[in-house]
Amino acid sequence: MKAKGVKCSGLQDVLDVMGKRGNKKEENFWSILLDGANQVISVQHITKGLVNRCPVHSREVFYPAVRHYASAIIVCHNHPSGDAKPSREDDEITERLYKAAELLGFSFLDHVILAKGGGFYSYRQEGKLSGAEEDSHVSIANINVGF
Repeated sequence: MKAKGVKCSGLQDVLDVMGKRGNKKEENFWSILLDGANQVISVQHITKGLVNRCPVHSREVFYPAVRHYASAIIVCHNHPSGDAKPSREDDEITERLYKAAELLGFSFLDHVILAKGGGFYSYRQEGKLSGAEEDSHVSIANINVGF
C-alpha cells in the first residue's frame, strides 16, 4: 500500500499503512508523520534493534517530524515474539515520546505495537496515553478509536 496521502482516521488505517511490518524478525521502530488533515506525509523507519528490544531516542523520532513539517505523529514498533502486550520499557518510551511531542507542539496520536502474525496493541485504544483525554491539541477527536 502506498502510504503518502492516506488519511489516518482510525486504528485500521494505521494497521493498513503499516502493512506486514509486524512480521519482521527483529524489533523495528517507525513513525507515521501526518499533516494537519491527518494525511500521511511519510512513514519513517527510526531504528532496528534485536529480537527482543529496540533502543529509541526522542531526538531520532522527532527529527523527521520537524524536517517534514508534520502536525501529528503515530509511532509503531513490532514484537517478533507474536505477543503484542507492551513491556515496561514500551510504557516508558510511550510516556517519554508523549511528553516530548507535547513540548515540541506535535499531536501524539498513538503508539501501536504490531505482533508477528497480525496481532496489535494500541495505547490510545486501551486508554493508556496519559493526559490524552484532556489533550486539547489532538486534532482528530472525531475518529472511531479516539485519536
